[in-house]
Amino acid sequence: MKPTNTLGILREVKSKWERRVAITPSQVQLLVSKGIRVLVQPCERRVFKDVEFKEAGAILTDDLSPANCIVGVKEFPAHKLIDDHSYMMFSHVIKAQPYNMPFLDTCLQKNIRLFDYECIRDPRNSKRLVAFGRFAGLAGMITGFRGLGEHLLAMGATTPFLYSASSYMYPSLKEAQQDLEYIAEMISKFGLPRKFGPFTFVFTGAGNVTQGALEIFKLLPHEFVKWEDLPALEKNFDNHKVYGCLLPTSALVEPLVKTGEPFSSKHYYQNPEQYRPVFHERIAPYTRILVNGMYWDHTFPRLLTCEQTAQVKVKYPNSLLSVFDITYDNYRCTFFYDDPLVNDISSNIGMLDKEKEERVKNLSHLLNKLVCCVVDGNGILVLGVDALPAELPREVRACFFLFYFILSLDSFQFRVLYPFLESLANSDGRLPFAEQTDFHWKFKTRALHVITNLQNHFNIFKP
Repeated sequence: MKPTNTLGILREVKSKWERRVAITPSQVQLLVSKGIRVLVQPCERRVFKDVEFKEAGAILTDDLSPANCIVGVKEFPAHKLIDDHSYMMFSHVIKAQPYNMPFLDTCLQKNIRLFDYECIRDPRNSKRLVAFGRFAGLAGMITGFRGLGEHLLAMGATTPFLYSASSYMYPSLKEAQQDLEYIAEMISKFGLPRKFGPFTFVFTGAGNVTQGALEIFKLLPHEFVKWEDLPALEKNFDNHKVYGCLLPTSALVEPLVKTGEPFSSKHYYQNPEQYRPVFHERIAPYTRILVNGMYWDHTFPRLLTCEQTAQVKVKYPNSLLSVFDITYDNYRCTFFYDDPLVNDISSNIGMLDKEKEERVKNLSHLLNKLVCCVVDGNGILVLGVDALPAELPREVRACFFLFYFILSLDSFQFRVLYPFLESLANSDGRLPFAEQTDFHWKFKTRALHVITNLQNHFNIFKP
């Protein structure tokens, strides 16, 4: 369509828990002050109210067809795509995700110009500038504490963890942190039950997810230990603190053929089939809470299998009280994620029931069965959901969209904001992308990453 200097903001419909928005009312006010018209689909579910957008100068309307570029958080029903328009969102197509190929097909059929947040990167280091991993870590730990408290209560012990709520129940992260300060004070003053041994939180991964989880963990009285020291800690620990252990890759696997050479992460990632998992032998027996934040796919050994977990629990009953699997990926390196209920924030805590396990002959099936929302004293408490960032909608918006992108690249100078947004507000989907010469050159360079990524998987895309 012809340039109209107009942006549209989508109503999120992928999940009832999706309260995030790509552009906030304060950002809308800045856009309007620079002459850009902003259309907003009304939505009572958003963390920001419709009246806030209206007062900021936006036009509330269901019809976004006058907008040149329509922005959202996640993809939506493909039949609602408007021909010859530009869209910006997490489309979940650039890695050739099979489940979303119909959405991509519709984009092609309707001549959609698609911008994906995953492709917006800092040219200096290639890091993504719009990423939610940290918030998955923050939300996952807070909600995990709630589940842990209920689990320990069912096992006969009241602990300070009982005073944490799920992340989505807090108005903002600040209120959650206030509760955690009280929990920390209670742990310091009264301690945790010694009968469970040291409360060791074992972390995998080194990315944004794990860093977010560590931010919350560090609010408690804590001490970090090396994985080699975990066995000795069982006999000598302070129950007025929790213990953290950051696992290097070398603690998780070992080569099938020992050569005497030092462990090489590079060699492992290039040749995963030449390694076997050893987490269940070295670490799991001394782990009370496993916090998994590492990337995994099926080419690598699993961190824990069904059989390994059962063996560990039989021999070490106090091990693996809880598993917080908060990694923000489609695939998990633990054993219990075939149950679709874990995609629902309201059902993200459940139990792997040891009693039920012993009555099932097929071990793979029994440990794959997650009974959601039933927190009792048997088995392993499990937290797992793929939409954790949506539990902190006010915090997540702070890193969203082009404001974060532009400010990061241009030293927080507002003077450079307008050219980028003007480009989007006048995106002409009728033209081949390379022929729209009025796009700001920096943004055009980033946008071409989408085409490049798709070309790596398909041969039908031309820039």
